[in-house]
Amino acid sequence: MARLNGADMRVPFDITSVERPTELPRMLVVRVGKGWAQVDAVRRVETAEQWYMLWRDAVPNGILAIVDAADRPLVNFDPSGHARLQEPAARATAGTPPH
Repeated sequence: MARLNGADMRVPFDITSVERPTELPRMLVVRVGKGWAQVDAVRRVETAEQWYMLWRDAVPNGILAIVDAADRPLVNFDPSGHARLQEPAARATAGTPPH
């Protein structure tokens, strides 16, 4: 958690908070801002996988969630820890019919 809170991670990936919910002690929630999407996709995947492995080393069977400000998941991990970027579902604009 300390590493993710450091400026060398917080700034380039636009990390807005790093939380460990008390009701889910194995989970680490990394909330990111709009700057996350500005980082190259390959770098986001590599970094997410590194964060996952660091968390799993610190907490056996740990769960990592990388989410946006609305708590929408931005990364999915397979059982081996490989990351796949998840684009948040676009919200329909008021007055605009869904496609």
